[in-house]
Amino acid sequence: MDAAEWATIFDPLAKFEPDELSQVVRESASIELARCERHERRSWFGKFLVAASYVVMICGLIVSGIVFLMVLRVRPEEFQAGLQIFCAAGFLAGCLTVLHWWVDWLTTPYRQWSRTVLGIAAMEGACAAGSLAALYVRLPELSDRWLLMIPSWLLLLLAIASVPLVFRFTHHEKPPAVDLQSLTPKQVEYLIAYRRKALKVLRARSIVSYPLFDELDQSPLT
Repeated sequence: MDAAEWATIFDPLAKFEPDELSQVVRESASIELARCERHERRSWFGKFLVAASYVVMICGLIVSGIVFLMVLRVRPEEFQAGLQIFCAAGFLAGCLTVLHWWVDWLTTPYRQWSRTVLGIAAMEGACAAGSLAALYVRLPELSDRWLLMIPSWLLLLLAIASVPLVFRFTHHEKPPAVDLQSLTPKQVEYLIAYRRKALKVLRARSIVSYPLFDELDQSPLT
């Protein structure tokens, strides 16, 4: 499991042990190192595309929610062609959001169970399902507008398909262990930054205090 994801689901009532975090970092170190090294091999244009895809993903989540609210609240007589095109674009942006997380996850070695992929798919699927229900109930005259309906159905089907596909493509075996003593200084930096992400989540959840955060962040990998 990803260290930041582990920190997200850590029981706030349980006693935090630094060794638990160290174990999670060690067990997922090979995955994180492969991801970081793949990022370093990309050209500047490839890195730009990756950064742009994250912007598209965030916009897709926001726009999908806006479209859902608009379909619920806009009066039928106000649902003109321009608004229909905006809603269709919102559904397509939602599709790109789901696909973004799918590509990122599928290209990760030793893919572990991903709550993030399922969570994104669930949110987008809920927006699509709610929008479709509202369209058929409030605006049945638009049910034959393929420009509007096809993107919404595509988003819903993509979100539903994500559930069995996560089960299908998850690697259930553990990734190979990493010998921390054999790592290069650059790889050690990767893993320290990786551990820091988890520590920030734990600090934000008030599981780790600020003094303990500084102490653990400055400690060597074990």
